[in-house]
Amino acid sequence: DFFTVPPVFVSVYLNRSWLGLRFLRALRLIQFSEILQFLNILKTSNSIKLVNLLSIFISTWLTAAGFIHLVENSGDPWENFQNNQALTYWECVYLLMVTMSTVGYGDVYAKTTLGRLFMVFFILGGLAHCGLRTHHSGECFQLPEGLSAQGPGR
Repeated sequence: DFFTVPPVFVSVYLNRSWLGLRFLRALRLIQFSEILQFLNILKTSNSIKLVNLLSIFISTWLTAAGFIHLVENSGDPWENFQNNQALTYWECVYLLMVTMSTVGYGDVYAKTTLGRLFMVFFILGGLAHCGLRTHHSGECFQLPEGLSAQGPGR
């Protein structure tokens, strides 16, 4: 709420429409595994790790899409906000998914300098994050102790 209420007053004062920072509410999805644990839906450590991994991915994806939506629809301040482009939030979600998968179709792209700069840091952060989380995702799919994939004839 601290990020959603003040921008309304700033937009009235500046006589300018403001998209706001409501997209930051997607960061609450990080607590999704805690809610499922409280409801006794998640009981094993592997399921908790997997849901944590998915909730971090989804909340980061949706929050970054909100930031791209804000920057691209506003434009660069040093260009007097003239280089903006009208993108919907879901087009920004699509843009980030295409960027994360390294496909890059080119049908939707960041036009503003701030949007492009954010995309560079998003890609670098995503690479670092994937490198750190690969170990945890591998742990989620390991066989429990005492069980072995080795057997007769293997």
